[in-house]
Amino acid sequence: MVILTGRTVSLQAINSTQNLDITINNGGILDQSTYNFTNTLAALRGNGSLKLSSSSFPAATINTFVSTDGGITEYNNSGTMSATQATYYHLVIRSSGAVIQVRDITLMVI
Repeated sequence: MVILTGRTVSLQAINSTQNLDITINNGGILDQSTYNFTNTLAALRGNGSLKLSSSSFPAATINTFVSTDGGITEYNNSGTMSATQATYYHLVIRSSGAVIQVRDITLMVI
């Protein structure tokens, strides 16, 4: 699946599709809301935006989304951050309350 520039794809339910390969182009948005992917993604790539309203950062076999040229991860929730994702190059936290790290995270400055 490729999310094009200027487009937003919003999850409307928990997604159990297998072998998803997701690319979020610059200016594109994948809004997971409070939903998640129950299966590991084949790949998560691109340099668009991934919006989360939960701690459910998607697990991916290939994950270049969180690399120097990768995208923006935006947490829009009060509560815990992902327990599985530990490295972020472009991180935005928008919360009206406390956001809790459940493990050490690495914020890369480029």
